Amino acid sequence: MTSQTAVITSYLQVMEATGFYRNGIPTSGVIPAASLRSNPQQLDKRIKYSAVINPEQLNATAIFELCGSPCIYFTQLQESDPEPQELARLHQLSWNHGLAPMLWVVTPTKVLLYNCYSQPTENDRNNPDRHLIEIFQQTETGLKQLNQYASRIQIESGEFWQWEKAKQIDRKQRVDAVLVKDLTDTEEILVEDKRLNRSVAQSLLIQSIFVAYLQDREILDFQLLQRQFGFNSFTEILENKSATEHLFSWIQRTFNGDLFSLSSEEINRVQLKHLEVIKNFIGGLQELKTGQLRLWRAYNFKVIPVELISAIYEKFIYAEDAKSAKANSTHYTPINLVDLVLSEVFKQLDGNAKVLDLACGSGVFLVDALRRLVVKRLASGEQNYRQLVRDTLYHQIYGVDIKQKAIQIAAFSLYLTALELDYELERNPGISEDLQFEKIIGKNLFIGDAFDEGAEFNTIEPFTHKQFSAIVGNPPWTKSEATKSASAYCNRKRPEMGYPKGYPTAYGTPPDQAFLWRIGDFANTRTQIGLILHGQRFFSNHPDAKEAKKELLKRFYPKIIINFSKLRREHIFPHSEAPAIVLIAEFEQARFKDKDSFYFVCPERSVEFRKHGIIEISSENIKKISVHAVAFDSDMLKIATWGSARDLSLIQRLRTCYEEIDKIADISPKSGLKVGNKSKRKHSPSYLYGKKFLDSGMMPKYKINPDELEYFDYPKVESPRDSNIYKSPLIIVAEKVEFTNIKAAFSSEDIVYTISYSGIRVNSEFKAHYINAVLNSSVTNYFLFMTASAWGIERNKVMTQDLLRLPIPTINPENLPLVEQIIHIEGELCNLNRHSSESDLKLKLDELVFRLYELDEIEQIIVEDKNQITIDLYMNREQSLAVRRVKPDELTQYATQLIGVIQPFLQTLNERKIVAEVIDVGKAPLQVVKFSIISVSSHLPIVKTIPGQQLEIVLKKIAEQLPQQIADHIYTRRDLRIYVGKDIYIVKPAKRIYWTRSAGLNDADTILSEYLRTSHASIG
Repeated sequence: MTSQTAVITSYLQVMEATGFYRNGIPTSGVIPAASLRSNPQQLDKRIKYSAVINPEQLNATAIFELCGSPCIYFTQLQESDPEPQELARLHQLSWNHGLAPMLWVVTPTKVLLYNCYSQPTENDRNNPDRHLIEIFQQTETGLKQLNQYASRIQIESGEFWQWEKAKQIDRKQRVDAVLVKDLTDTEEILVEDKRLNRSVAQSLLIQSIFVAYLQDREILDFQLLQRQFGFNSFTEILENKSATEHLFSWIQRTFNGDLFSLSSEEINRVQLKHLEVIKNFIGGLQELKTGQLRLWRAYNFKVIPVELISAIYEKFIYAEDAKSAKANSTHYTPINLVDLVLSEVFKQLDGNAKVLDLACGSGVFLVDALRRLVVKRLASGEQNYRQLVRDTLYHQIYGVDIKQKAIQIAAFSLYLTALELDYELERNPGISEDLQFEKIIGKNLFIGDAFDEGAEFNTIEPFTHKQFSAIVGNPPWTKSEATKSASAYCNRKRPEMGYPKGYPTAYGTPPDQAFLWRIGDFANTRTQIGLILHGQRFFSNHPDAKEAKKELLKRFYPKIIINFSKLRREHIFPHSEAPAIVLIAEFEQARFKDKDSFYFVCPERSVEFRKHGIIEISSENIKKISVHAVAFDSDMLKIATWGSARDLSLIQRLRTCYEEIDKIADISPKSGLKVGNKSKRKHSPSYLYGKKFLDSGMMPKYKINPDELEYFDYPKVESPRDSNIYKSPLIIVAEKVEFTNIKAAFSSEDIVYTISYSGIRVNSEFKAHYINAVLNSSVTNYFLFMTASAWGIERNKVMTQDLLRLPIPTINPENLPLVEQIIHIEGELCNLNRHSSESDLKLKLDELVFRLYELDEIEQIIVEDKNQITIDLYMNREQSLAVRRVKPDELTQYATQLIGVIQPFLQTLNERKIVAEVIDVGKAPLQVVKFSIISVSSHLPIVKTIPGQQLEIVLKKIAEQLPQQIADHIYTRRDLRIYVGKDIYIVKPAKRIYWTRSAGLNDADTILSEYLRTSHASIG
């Protein structure tokens, strides 16, 4: 066997052992480099991974994409013990590419797993093991261990990321994060230590990165630098101010366009001490913070994706005014979100499409759009010449932004992208006359206010004739000085268009919704829209928000809405925890017919997302819902986020059968006084004095003891509210949700409370205790979690407007005995002592309240699971019981509920029944339960456990029963329903959240809809 054959054999052995190959064929998501190089249908990925598959660079054999995002680069080496320098080189290249968290190096005797988010250092050339996750030997035992810890199933199920050795993978050390930090440090040294004007410092840095890019891509080689400037490299040139000025001037003449250029006045400010700082950054000659010398360079601009220039824009804005940047939501858009938006939008576009971003910032959407448009034109048969790339840039890419610096960086980013896509330059690196760019600022990119209808861009042909095929972007989410015109634009009356009061928006005219309305001025009936918006407004119960959502969905027909609220605390945006949604729509008047629907996608929060940053979307995260229902029912999106059709049915029944709380209380729920800003405070009215005061965060459970409170003593407040809301009998509800439950408490005395609470005044203590009991029940907790504007979406708060919609049964002669029992339990909770068990009393209360609302057994299960599992997971995250391994008795309960739904459908002829086998797979990351439809005469138990099975063997047995073309899915999807004859297999991660009683009910509903349509072996 030749050494090359041995390498290939060992590689295939590793890939088979870990589930990335099956029977010599790559499983879905595994992309062989050979396919990328030869398959014209994969041209877009060939460009994306050009540095990864380049034989002179990483030379990857294959790439594994997890949900469409790069996760692992696989590469082979012939040497059993590669030189440390070679391993360090491969790791450094992978880190610079910045997209995949792992590199697997396969040798004839071992497999080395590297962390590609670990920053390279100078010492790696002697010892690259610092970045190793683990080494596995190419032995039977070693491959079993590799499969145990890092197989495809382990990675997709999330178990790999919980492995102690994999926890070192951290996005904070990814190349974009480190590059931003180094740029920040470099700029601060230039500005603070070396006293250079900030604007000049930024231009100097941008110009220098462009030169470094040209040098690393060998467009500027050392012969040209020697011939033109008398030096061998850019770092050498930076030691000479005159040569540096000459180089920058030559770059400007050679490439023309709108590159960052320094005026003669700015050049005069730059001194050798400033150029030395740039040299240390570009050349890696010094630790920027410590000043410690080094002779090694971490960055390779030949490999770093151009999109990361957007990180530089974020850094510049923060450096100028961090507070303003946060207020304006000026955050660079992560590349994976850009990819997600444009992948959907471009499904409907051809190579001639024109693309607009009305708030383009640094141009991250436009950069990716340019690349995709070039690929589409090449795929249609056009020749891969420089002119094609330039023509696409000059005639198909458009952007607007209010900040000059943003537009300059967008132009810079687009020029870099055009060079990156230049096939002629790839074949023949070097300078030629036709490398010059046309200017695009003022022609394609415009500095101006997007809402200024008299601005220059409004007169450009694609704008005036609505020629845009796609309008995309991530507009600002919060109001600022820069978005004041948005309010004026929306408030302008448009009776002729059906908007006599102007365009409706959520309260306060949020600019992102204003941008959506503005898009309509430049869209035609075929225009595809892809925007990232602030999500909370689509879930709000505020009348303004509900009206805005309805009208926007009428104007922009949704195709897909992706709700990222579950990931908001996982740094999906580096400096923001606001909930985001992606809206994919068409500029078409919605008809609101029953058949009009869209896909609602809600990616689950996972511990691993914070590590790898890959957005995982699987079939269980996708629902198809009615546009009409979302437009007219403010709860629809919230229920779809956290529940199922069964939740929707229960919520609708509660709302229909019972009165809202204000029909029972004397005064509807009101928020308390606002102390407010000193400048807005007025003298406190006399009715506040002499009353006890409940300050924020001070309320106990169930009952307030006024003796433990101080008297109100604020001389001035901003909003004192009406005096009647503080009068007893009173129930007070805390706005903030702590642990997993809302908190309500009864007060027998008048109490002044703050805006952190909602108060409910009633006319009798009997009724007050009744309402207090219901508010502290699981039913109320369930209803508010499923319908509240903020809780479960943005902040853990229940607002007064949420309480207003709470349905509560009216007391009547029929339910009075039950109400009295409920009040009795509430009394015991109000007077808890060391002999009382709060948990037992809460269980008794819930049982009585279930009867009060006439919940059947299934509805009770839905409420209990939502409280004990779903809400617990949302509030407690990794510490939640929901992510612990599912227990055998819980699997039995799951199976019992599923059987309970399906069995009635099999009893029509009284010939068949359904039974379950819980397959014990030990500590495997996936759990399997088999359901079989058998003769009613069989005496098999309804649910039994099959002990001691290995997951791989179980999956293989299932796969053998399926046609070859679908068997592969068993190994590549983590949530499956497999139909084989009269058998149904359910395969899901072995965590409690996937195997609740409610999950059994929901899976049964899905099985009935799928199985009744299926007459052959298939996978759902």
